[in-house]
Amino acid sequence: MDLREAMWKASEAPPPTAIDVDRLVAGERRRARGLRLAGFAAVVTVLAFGATMLPRYFGESLAPPVVAASGGRSASALATPRPAGSHSMSTTPPCQVTVGQGDPPRHPVTESCEQATSRLAATFGGNFQQELGNDWQAPRFVRTPAAAVAYLASWDYDVGGHPFHLNVYLYANPQAKAEWADYPCGSECRLETVNGMLVRISGGPQVMVSRPDGTEVVVDVESQEPGYVPPITEDQVLRLATAPEMTLYPTGS
Repeated sequence: MDLREAMWKASEAPPPTAIDVDRLVAGERRRARGLRLAGFAAVVTVLAFGATMLPRYFGESLAPPVVAASGGRSASALATPRPAGSHSMSTTPPCQVTVGQGDPPRHPVTESCEQATSRLAATFGGNFQQELGNDWQAPRFVRTPAAAVAYLASWDYDVGGHPFHLNVYLYANPQAKAEWADYPCGSECRLETVNGMLVRISGGPQVMVSRPDGTEVVVDVESQEPGYVPPITEDQVLRLATAPEMTLYPTGS
């Protein structure tokens, strides 16, 4: 079963509540495609405090426009073949989900779904293409019921015949700190503080960010081919995850 099938079936067969959190947050990399999707779904479940489903979201016709990024980050010059991006999930509208699961955010979110998905597509898309180049198609964002207020973006890439996957997840935390903050970080990950944000970095690369305003962010890159290292660096993922725009509490919302 691949990620899309897993997401389609999530509402019919919700994941178990007893999850090996230590193994998940340690960043163990699952290389098989089916295990990769199930693993990320489990990570999202942990971060969303026991959420039980992910619906069908993605559609070929709804990719975000190319938008210039803000800030002064320089683009990465990658010596790689032209990337191909694709997905084949249902063209469900980004805001079809109107009610999420779990406790309400600790701080109320006033930005509408339409505003959030449009803003995140533009700002993350701009930052993503500034880091990697305009040949890289950025994923679109949709609201997910995995938490009371949460958004998910996902995309498959292929560079020179080497496939890998990108997941981006934001949710408004109902508690005072990240669920993963109390778990020890072993040899496969590390904890850092970046511009006042608690950050967990592990292989893949995968970056989890706990922002002071209550937004939790995950940016996860995972190869679908054993031994292949995707051409997105840890520093790039860290900049993408900690960018000022990666929040559910933008100024003026």
